[in-house]
Amino acid sequence: NRTSIVDYRMNLIPLSEIHNNRMNDTIVWDSLIRYRSDDEERTVMSGQVFLSGIFGNDKENDSQNNNNKSPPNIIIPFHTADYDRDIIRANPNVCPRLNDLQHQAETSKEYDAMFRTSERISELRTLMRDKLEWDLDVGVPFDCLMTTVCTDRPLPPILRPDQNSSSIYHEIAQYSMQKIMFKSLYNNAEYSKLAMRPLWREIFTNMNPFINIPTTTTTAQPPKLA
Repeated sequence: NRTSIVDYRMNLIPLSEIHNNRMNDTIVWDSLIRYRSDDEERTVMSGQVFLSGIFGNDKENDSQNNNNKSPPNIIIPFHTADYDRDIIRANPNVCPRLNDLQHQAETSKEYDAMFRTSERISELRTLMRDKLEWDLDVGVPFDCLMTTVCTDRPLPPILRPDQNSSSIYHEIAQYSMQKIMFKSLYNNAEYSKLAMRPLWREIFTNMNPFINIPTTTTTAQPPKLA
């Protein structure tokens, strides 16, 4: 049931708006919409659902509302890149300088105080190792715990809030996120600014031709970035 999985408030470009002269057509919208993501399956699927929501592509209802004529088929090319060379994320393979900035962040006094010499963090490491046989610093436990929570499955008893008033799960989640974000925010976000520069260049390269078009009417629609 499409109604149960799509929020129709997402319909930025309802098909009914382009029915007038394009019934039964196949329309390739590469110049008007650029769909860009990495090549991970979960990301591609999320993008497909998102685009379906934008167009409100409910063919059955659209046909009924337009004298049983089929709405146009919208084809949006998918732009991606090899994951190891992609600029959609911070990628040291593309910009080796990121390795230097990460090293600077992770050898700083602030990093030591938060993640190496903290007494509470040492306690969490011992707890995870002794009770769950997990290494707090490898990242996998956090991914595993988040997947468990998001799919409504029970956490290990020692991590459940009702078993421990200090909510060890939330401490682990906070620790993991802070450790991931530290290099990105360190030294006035130098790492993040450098890492995202190629991506922003790609985004604006594709948006600038539309932004710079003179608008002489009040009906012109501004570009949308989602």
